[in-house]
Amino acid sequence: MAQVVFSCDCRGPLSHSRTALQRQLQALPEQLAAPRTSCGKLLRLQAHAHSCQRAASKVQTPSYTVRKGLQAVNRFQRCSSSVGCCAQNRSDDNQVPSELLPSEVEGSVAPAAAAQAFLRVPWDWKEIVSVFILWLMSLWILGYWVLPTCLEFAGFNCDDLSSRGQALVHVIIDFGQLGLTLAILYHRLKAYRPRHLGWFHTHLLPIRKWLVPVLGAAVLFPLLASVAEQAQIWFPYDSDLWAHNLEQQIIDGEPVSNTFLFVVLSFCTPIWEEAMFRGFLLPSFRKYMPMYASLLLTSVVFGMAHFSLQRLIPLVLLGGILGAVYLYSRNLIAPIMLHSLWNMYIFWNLMHRGVSV
Repeated sequence: MAQVVFSCDCRGPLSHSRTALQRQLQALPEQLAAPRTSCGKLLRLQAHAHSCQRAASKVQTPSYTVRKGLQAVNRFQRCSSSVGCCAQNRSDDNQVPSELLPSEVEGSVAPAAAAQAFLRVPWDWKEIVSVFILWLMSLWILGYWVLPTCLEFAGFNCDDLSSRGQALVHVIIDFGQLGLTLAILYHRLKAYRPRHLGWFHTHLLPIRKWLVPVLGAAVLFPLLASVAEQAQIWFPYDSDLWAHNLEQQIIDGEPVSNTFLFVVLSFCTPIWEEAMFRGFLLPSFRKYMPMYASLLLTSVVFGMAHFSLQRLIPLVLLGGILGAVYLYSRNLIAPIMLHSLWNMYIFWNLMHRGVSV
């Protein structure tokens, strides 16, 4: 088969034959989403994406791999022109090949996250504070005003509800918090187009990139649980009655209510907590302080946001572990999965050992 070859500095010669093109495009989506790509390589990826698009247009009835690669190219080209700014601001011209200046790459732009060591933060500290305060207020209004008022209006008393009724209340609160968290982050940050900058990066594949750090951190669960048990001795009195009632309900072991609570605590709560703390706060703090300081501050805020003196120390440690896993993997799936495993571990301890951690 005759082949038309384009020059490509990133991956070598590019053929428009279907088999060769499939191999080229199969690795392209992961390359375009890589968070640690240098500016020079990023511009080479621009040229490579454009060459792939031209070659794929010559293939009749493209396969599934070709279509997925083209979708990645199209998303790649719809991003903001931050690569051009990055290339122009480089003091070392050797890092950016002169033949690949942005003005010579047609219609190709890329996320700023790929041109920097970590995420670029387009908002200031006022936006960070306002988003977090709005989030806290919305959760307080939902849990302590809206839902109790609705139950009272319907003729129910929260203290007189059965275990299944209380479990249903927890389900409503958690799913409401999930919706509020995602809505606040979306409406407050959508003007900055954070997804195009690499924020809230969540990809299940390849699994090994996030599964290894998650399993490695999960080994620390017994140690963290022992710290939590010791904290209950240090602080015997705790004002967090909501969490105490939840734990007591799990210990009592009513099957239906425990099923509801297990699903919520294991699959719903980790999503909205990690989206706020590791997905938003941790990278945002990085704009104003070193990475280790932003990790520590995020962990402290995570612990204090639970409003429990007994759980403050173990939650700060847990927040540090979750943040470290996120920084290592650069994938929000990793802390979500680890948080889910931790909640499952707590649930198992409460049901089988009667130990509150």
